[in-house]
Amino acid sequence: MPHLSASLAALVDWVPRRSLGALLERHPPLLAAPLPAWADFLAGFGFQRLAIQEWVGTGWDAGRGGLFLNSPDVVTSSSIFRAGQVFLFLKQLGLPNEQIVGPIFRWRALLAEGIDFQAAASFLVSEAGVDPFLLPRAASTYPALLAAPVEAELRPRLAFLRRLGAGGPDGEAGAQRALRGMLWEEWCGWLPGLANWQISVAPSLAALEAALGGRAEAEALLAAVPGALRQPPESRLAPNLRLLRGAVGLEGQALVSLLRAAPAILALPPAQLESRWTFLQEAANGGIADLAAYPTFLTTPLDTVSGPRLFYAALRGLNWRLATSPALTEAEPAAALAGTSEPTPRAELDLRWLCEGSDEEWLRRVAEAQRQQRRRGQGLPPVASDGGAGGGAGGISEEELLLLRGDWEEVVSEWSSLLGWCADRAFTAAGAAKFREQLSLFHLLLQG
Repeated sequence: MPHLSASLAALVDWVPRRSLGALLERHPPLLAAPLPAWADFLAGFGFQRLAIQEWVGTGWDAGRGGLFLNSPDVVTSSSIFRAGQVFLFLKQLGLPNEQIVGPIFRWRALLAEGIDFQAAASFLVSEAGVDPFLLPRAASTYPALLAAPVEAELRPRLAFLRRLGAGGPDGEAGAQRALRGMLWEEWCGWLPGLANWQISVAPSLAALEAALGGRAEAEALLAAVPGALRQPPESRLAPNLRLLRGAVGLEGQALVSLLRAAPAILALPPAQLESRWTFLQEAANGGIADLAAYPTFLTTPLDTVSGPRLFYAALRGLNWRLATSPALTEAEPAAALAGTSEPTPRAELDLRWLCEGSDEEWLRRVAEAQRQQRRRGQGLPPVASDGGAGGGAGGISEEELLLLRGDWEEVVSEWSSLLGWCADRAFTAAGAAKFREQLSLFHLLLQG
């Protein structure tokens, strides 16, 4: 080996003796590398000896080893000529020496032959919209992007990211808000999405393709609901989509419409989503048309809101009020949610009346419904009400509310001991057998 003696002498000179033995055990090819020539090359670029020998920084990087100690593969797997091209390019970008050779050498990918870092840098400015003044910062923050092929990766991936939100009311701006801090940043646009594609985009896209049946379907969903990319693909995204397509029976535009109206559905633990849909069907006798009128029912807590309120309405004879067919309250029509141009059944339940607002607001709506019920019993015409979450509850006295609060608290206590503590598990296929006794008693009480 012609470089053996010179390289060994260089290592003895440049690497602390306490580290030399371990370094050679891990990287014996160092003895065959032209280390003196590398040192001359680095010095020619203005790097100080300590940056080559042992990095002496401050704070978190104090005393950490330099290029030969921390990144010996740089000198064993690349040529001085190629390194010169890369270093010159980085210096021309405006990067200081300490960001090129420092505690960690971040530019390994650029050293491979065939990497066109010039083309990648031009793409980031001309097409990705990076301010030329900020290009050094972008390169330092996302160095792997400079090694990415433009036609095979950067351009198609940027086009995909820019289509996110296209199906929503705010377009790409809506996607930027939804994915800010994850895939988009104001100072560099979609560069985080490009840099983190394999971690943050590809797994979710694959899960969506598998759950929806194809790439086109996955892209259509993300165009309408870009925030879906924030959800873990295996524990939230894929199982929730399977539930919505299977148990609920939504497909195509129907699925997109539901998630556009209530995107937080995808963030639910799958057991919660299943339990809320089952509860709507079995306890409230609801269906898809009712979800069309109020999709956010699926994001309403079952254990503390929809469950005890429906239980109270059933025990106090107010099911008629819940079954007062409402006007559609969401932007999506029922036909769109059902995924067909044919007319769909009108919603049978006023889920907005059941679910919205605080318990205090709910009790005011209950008081108004009880007034209507008494007028019915007396043969009087009902008082006009807007049918919504807050309509018609004006003029409720504090005495009425005080009595209602006491009654409500008793029912809530009964609900909590019966199903409130296990509602998100009991109304699932897996929990039906385990909580059979509680469910049987619950349905008996509902039936009166």
